[in-house]
Amino acid sequence: MERFGPEKQIDLVRIPFESIDIKPEKEKSPVPVLFAPGWAMTPKILGKSLEGLASKGRRVLSLAHSRESILDKSQRGHHLVELQKAFALLSIIENLEKEGIEKVDAVAYSEGGINVSIAASEFPEKFRNIVYFAPAGIMGKDSFPKLLGRFNAESIKTALGAITKPETRKPVLVQLTELLKYIKNVPLSVREAIAISQADILQMMEDLKKMGIGISVIHGVDDKIFPMEKVQKNISKQHTDGFYSVKGGHHEIFLHPEKYMGVVEKALTALEKKRKEDKE
Repeated sequence: MERFGPEKQIDLVRIPFESIDIKPEKEKSPVPVLFAPGWAMTPKILGKSLEGLASKGRRVLSLAHSRESILDKSQRGHHLVELQKAFALLSIIENLEKEGIEKVDAVAYSEGGINVSIAASEFPEKFRNIVYFAPAGIMGKDSFPKLLGRFNAESIKTALGAITKPETRKPVLVQLTELLKYIKNVPLSVREAIAISQADILQMMEDLKKMGIGISVIHGVDDKIFPMEKVQKNISKQHTDGFYSVKGGHHEIFLHPEKYMGVVEKALTALEKKRKEDKE
């Protein structure tokens, strides 16, 4: 994988990251799942989610993104912080090619939706299906102050919920601990948040669907970070093959991993079935 984009020939920048690879005893599909985490979502936070998806017969690959700024030059108009994460995802796919695996399915959570959209737009041949879970960049015009306010509101709601829901106390504590570590590089964290607030992936989603990549969206009705009503105004059949409305907020993916990984598996299976039917 030595190019980035159909027109520009440049080296794929090597981004250091901690990789995760969970292989089930019996794989449901030869196509592995690349799980792109959201902002401040580390493997410790999402561990149960990754394991939950693997328990359903999916080989799951993910990563912990570097907390250092590696890129110093913009490519094709993308924010450097998001491009850097896209490069890291592409590096995982490049490693799979050594095993003879040419395509992945992707699960793109929150900010991961931006990163996967960039990666798939530049290398569509490397992606079969994409399931977006509460993705950033699909609710229209936004601003950093508004995004920060909604993020704080969602975090407070999640923390208060742990008081009445004992089963969520441990994952909430892990999330808060990991968040404090994640934001130690304050300038990088701020640049990421600004990039998220300015992101718009709708056109990329539409283009990817036209290229034959299966697209599904899963979104929580109580999501305060990316409110459902704004998401529904922007998403249409030209962007996605399936839309799943689920109960809960933005953090349900790690608060109740078994339940919500079940929805992800349902979406992946539906996209596989549709692809098969389209070929027949």
